[in-house]
Amino acid sequence: MGTLLDKAMLAAKQRPADEQDEIARIVLAIIGDEAPPVALSADDIATLKPSLDQAARGEFAGDAAVAEVWRKYGL
Repeated sequence: MGTLLDKAMLAAKQRPADEQDEIARIVLAIIGDEAPPVALSADDIATLKPSLDQAARGEFAGDAAVAEVWRKYGL
């Protein structure tokens, strides 16, 4: 294991399974071999609908709100 990719994969394997899956999806998307999209359930769609409606109306968080979220999580 000498390459940066080998080191990254070794580090990824130490993460919880759900994080490993997300890392794998990102890598596959980058190299163009992405898995098919995940199908949303009716409950998922109902949960997302208010946010999609806000986006359709052009209602987005302002810079101050986004900065506060970044600060909250130390980013």
